[in-house]
Amino acid sequence: MTERTARAGAPAGGDDERRPGVAPLGSPALTPAVLALTVLGFALASYRLGTKSLWLDEAVSANHARLGLSGLWTVITSHDPNMGLYYLLLHFWTRVFGYGEAAVRSMTVVLAGFSVPVIYLLGRRLFGRGAGIVAALLLATAPFFVQYEQTARSYALVVLLVLLSSYCFVAELEKPSRMTLAAYVLASVLAVYAHYFAAFVLVVQVLTLLAVKRRGALGATWLAAAAAIVALCIPAAVFAHRAGTSNISWIHTPGLGTLLHLPTDLASSRLLALGLSVLACYGFARALADRHRWQAGFVGAWLIVPVILVFAVSRLGRPLFVAYYLIIVLPALILLAGAGVVKLPRRGARWVAVAALVVLSVIGVRKWYGHPSLEDYRAATHDVLAGERPGDGVVYYPAGTLQGPTSGFTYYEARAGVRGPLQLAFGFTPGPRPRPPRIWLVARLSDTPAQVQWKLQQTLGRGYRQALPATTFRNVTVTLYRREGAS
Repeated sequence: MTERTARAGAPAGGDDERRPGVAPLGSPALTPAVLALTVLGFALASYRLGTKSLWLDEAVSANHARLGLSGLWTVITSHDPNMGLYYLLLHFWTRVFGYGEAAVRSMTVVLAGFSVPVIYLLGRRLFGRGAGIVAALLLATAPFFVQYEQTARSYALVVLLVLLSSYCFVAELEKPSRMTLAAYVLASVLAVYAHYFAAFVLVVQVLTLLAVKRRGALGATWLAAAAAIVALCIPAAVFAHRAGTSNISWIHTPGLGTLLHLPTDLASSRLLALGLSVLACYGFARALADRHRWQAGFVGAWLIVPVILVFAVSRLGRPLFVAYYLIIVLPALILLAGAGVVKLPRRGARWVAVAALVVLSVIGVRKWYGHPSLEDYRAATHDVLAGERPGDGVVYYPAGTLQGPTSGFTYYEARAGVRGPLQLAFGFTPGPRPRPPRIWLVARLSDTPAQVQWKLQQTLGRGYRQALPATTFRNVTVTLYRREGAS
């Protein structure tokens, strides 16, 4: 390795044992500070874990996990293949820890929580120990990350896997070994099976490899790794083709405003988004100036390229642009911000920047703790079950969302150990059949515009009258109707 190559590969502003006050490369990988930040991350993600009701997507995860292996295999290979790895892990997790809200969410906390030490290791390798520590602190306290650690979906898990993939990728670039390459292939494949958007990070890695290695990128080692990843991901592509696009039909075509609002979504507040963005831009520029060009280029592309590709696909073809799908770029934003903090010219400025970011993050996390569930199926199910009488029927609207084996009501009825009112097939004409003495109308407001609500009431009004005022439980409305002449 030439002197120039060695300088370009050395982390910026950090792990040079010739600099006073900085740990040498031979120092322990995980220091007490990093272990403390890891514990902090677990603590923030574990607090109030079971207090909120599961919302629609979480109920889908929990109900998938309750299936037997044959039923789960059918789901993963035909109906809902994205996050297939997550569903499989959750299946085994719930067999041990149960199906309560906290138990279902705890797997994500435990697995994704290891992202904190991994981002430290990656940041240390790219930009130095100081940048790695700041990145670990920012990820441990990131409101958006904490939110999805506490959500029974695979969004936070895929962050861990793309971080592991990226760490192994960088390690293989700098110091190739069979073990590192094998770990890279494994982490990359698992990331794709955790969420398809991980593939966009792999695209960035390919572009980086071509830029750094040039013709060397076509060597036998890298070609073998690429072939292995593609071959192992072919089943995921087949499963996705079988399932079609019905599961993402709800996504709308994004506009420029959606794109511009993404940093705020990822940071959970405008001020935090502004601070992270400014420091990320500064860190990128300083890394380039310090001749860490490929490191800066890799992380910068990781931040920008997936967003551009998803936005382009969403505008020209199938809409895919959802903020929490793009959680895959959050580590890149945090890594560049960490590099920016340690490159600030004065020690006092660094402390002020870190303190400001942490305060804003803690405010965001606290706001998330106090934010109610997106949909309160727990309270809605309790309301129906508490007021139910023998012979009651229930109409779910839309039935495809609220009725069936993956719904929130199915989950909470199973948790209560009871079956709710008889589910009725419903059309706007001529009305439900059979016609029980009382009917519960359960509607999801976001899928039921005012005009549709009026039609529902008019249809049920044919021979029925409203017995109780409608009660709304966070996007779910429950209304009781009594048949004319019935007691």
